[in-house]
Amino acid sequence: MRATWIALCAVGLLVTSEAQARTVVVLPFEPVGTTQQQADTLGGYFRDAAQKLPGLTVMSDAMTRELMDEAVKGGWKMDLAPSALVKLTPLLRADVYVTGHVNPDAVGAKATIRLIEAVKGDEEKRIERSVVLGGTDPADGMRAAAVELLAPQLFRGALEVNCTMPGVTVVLGTEVLGVCNTALTVRDAAPGAHTIRLRKDGVAEAQRRVEVLFDRTTVTRVEETANGLQLQVDAETRPGGADLTAAQDPASSGTPTPAPGKKDPPPPPERISPLLYAGAAMVALGGPGAVLGIIVTVGSAITTAAWPKTAGETPTLVAFPWETSSSLVNARVFGVLALVPVGLLITLLGVGVLGTGLAVAIAGVFLGGTGE
Repeated sequence: MRATWIALCAVGLLVTSEAQARTVVVLPFEPVGTTQQQADTLGGYFRDAAQKLPGLTVMSDAMTRELMDEAVKGGWKMDLAPSALVKLTPLLRADVYVTGHVNPDAVGAKATIRLIEAVKGDEEKRIERSVVLGGTDPADGMRAAAVELLAPQLFRGALEVNCTMPGVTVVLGTEVLGVCNTALTVRDAAPGAHTIRLRKDGVAEAQRRVEVLFDRTTVTRVEETANGLQLQVDAETRPGGADLTAAQDPASSGTPTPAPGKKDPPPPPERISPLLYAGAAMVALGGPGAVLGIIVTVGSAITTAAWPKTAGETPTLVAFPWETSSSLVNARVFGVLALVPVGLLITLLGVGVLGTGLAVAIAGVFLGGTGE
C-alpha cells in the first residue's frame, strides 16, 4: 500500500508539471572531509533555489528520499555514480539528476555539482562553488550554482557605466554599446571578466578589465584626467541584474519597465492541480453512490422481512390484496431479496470510489495543489 501511494504521488508530480517542464531530481550531497550537516545545508540551499526557476519540476527532498528507500528495498545499491542512477530512472521518472559532494577548502567549503542525464547517464555539466560557511554566503552561492547549472540563459549580471562628461563611446569586448552622455547600463551581461574600452575625440583612449557578478550590478565611472580617460570601478556592487522569473528564452532576460502612468500587470492566477479536480469529482460520485447502496441494501432487507411469507398473512408494511397464493408472495419476496447483494455491491463500489477520490485529492494538495 505504501509503495502504491508513493507511485501515485510520483505520477501526480508529473501531471502537475508544465508540458515542457524538465523533471529534476536533486540527490543528497555527499560530505568529503566535511560533516553531513554541512553537505545537507548546501544541498538544501541548492534545491530551494532550483525550485524557484521557471520551466523546471524539482522533486521534493522527502519524495526523493522515500523513492530511494523503495529502490533500496527493491535491490538498488546506494550508489550515486551515473551508471547506477540510470537504474533509478524508471522509478523516479527523472529527466536529469543533480549530484554533488562537499569538501573543505581555503575559503570554507567547496561544492562540486554535476548534472547527469537520466536515461543514458551522461554528464551534461559540472560546476564548482566555494562558499564561506556562515551568513548568507552559502545560500547566495548555491543560488548562483543552481541558475548556472539548470538555467544558464538566466545566469546574467549587469554593468553600469556613469559618465561625468558627454560624448564618450563605450565598447564592451567587441560590441559598441553607444555614446555615454550620462549613463549606460547593460542588463544582460554574462558573469565573468569583460574588457571595457573608452573612446572620445581628442582624448587618449582607455581600457580596463571589469568583473561582472551573477545577479549583481557592477558600477563604473568614467573620468577625464590630464593623461586621458580613466575607468573607476566601485568597490561595492548593487543587487540586481538577473530576472529569474523570465521564461526560458535567452531573449527574455532583463526586467521590463512599465510605461509611465501604467501599473504593473496583475500576477497570473494560481494554477490548481488536476489531481484536486479529479479527486473532487470522484468524491462527488462515490459519496452519493455509497449512500444509495446502503439505502437499497437496508431497505430491501427490512422490506423483505416485513412481507408475509405465505398467503393469508398480514404484511407489516404493504399489503397487496391480489396476492392470494403463496407463489405470488414468494416471487415478490425473492425478487426484493435479490436486491440486497446488488445494494451491497453498489455500496462497496461507492466506498471504493470515495476513498480513491480522497487519496487523489490529498495527493494533489501534498504535491502542490495550489500551483505554487
